[in-house]
Formats: sequence, C-alpha cells, structure tokens
Amino acid sequence: MEKKQQNTKVQIMKIAGKLFSQRGYYGVSMSDIAQELNLTKSSLYYHFASKDKLVEELVENAVKDLKKELKTSVQKSHLLSDVIFNVVKTLLDFKISHPEISLLVSLGATTDNKIPILGLLTQLRTDLLMFIRELIEGADLVRKFTYRSLLSFTTTILGFVLSPFHGGDRSPDQLADDFTQLLFTDPDEMAKQTVKK
Repeated sequence: MEKKQQNTKVQIMKIAGKLFSQRGYYGVSMSDIAQELNLTKSSLYYHFASKDKLVEELVENAVKDLKKELKTSVQKSHLLSDVIFNVVKTLLDFKISHPEISLLVSLGATTDNKIPILGLLTQLRTDLLMFIRELIEGADLVRKFTYRSLLSFTTTILGFVLSPFHGGDRSPDQLADDFTQLLFTDPDEMAKQTVKK
C-alpha cells in the first residue's frame, strides 16, 4: 500500500476511534466517519469494507498494543504495589491515547449471531482479561493479597479504566466480584461455564 494510502487508513482509524468512544458503536455510521475526515464514502469503503471491519481492525490493533504495554509495565515492576500501580496506570494512559478501547466495554457481553462484531468484542475483552490475569499471576499476587485487596484492585480497574461494565442494577461491588472471579477462575472451568450458557 502506498504511503499516502497508509496514512489515510491510519487517520481513518484515529478519527473512527475518537467517534466510537464519544458516541458508541451504534451512534457512529460510516457516513459520520467520512464526513469527519472530509472523505467520500467510496474512499472510506476503499480502506474498510464495512463498519464492522473497521471496528475489528481498530480494536484488534488496540488490544495487541495494550498487551505489549502491559507486559512492559509489569516487567519493570519490582514490588507488588508497583505491579498494581503500573497495570492501572498503563490502562489509564492507554485509554487516553487509544479511546477506541472503550468499544470493548461499551457493548454488553453477547455472542448474538445477528451482530457478529459483538461476539468478537466479547472474545477480545475475555482475552485481554485473561492476559491481565496471567500478568498478575506471574507477579504472584494471588497468594499474597487478601480478597479485600483484590476487590479494591478490580474495583479500581472497573471504575477508572474499563469505563465501567454495564451491569444494569448490579452494584459496583457485585461487578468487581464478577471481575475478580473472571481474573482468578481456572480458564478451563471458565470455558465450561461459557459453553453451558
């Protein structure tokens, strides 16, 4: 791809990420993105066949970059408190520089076959949470923290980083408890529970 076309694609993704973070997935159309960039819709469709393809590439790239940054931040941590601080700080900083990451939590968890992008976002969110779990386990936090500390940690992530999960009438403590279970439940057990649903 020519440099100019690559620059256009990067610019499309940047503006689309900003719009999706402000208006949500359903609040942004391809026409909105084209208008914001002063492009024709055909130019936009040249780079991305559909809104779902744009979101897919946007969020997959963001999650890939976030994982790299999280891994680096944990590797340079010396104390357990450093690990927590660096994970939360990295997530916060990343959310500021990559607003499209909010798409991971702006839509509910579902695998609705009528809207395939929802299944992809749910899978990416689960993969990211499992990655964070592995980082935490690598730092041996599980055995050294009390449940109350874990609850505090997960509440911090939920409240300040992941924007919060949409839980309807569920309290922040209930959501944090769910998140803690997701981080520290055996992956094979989690897969069995997902299949049952």
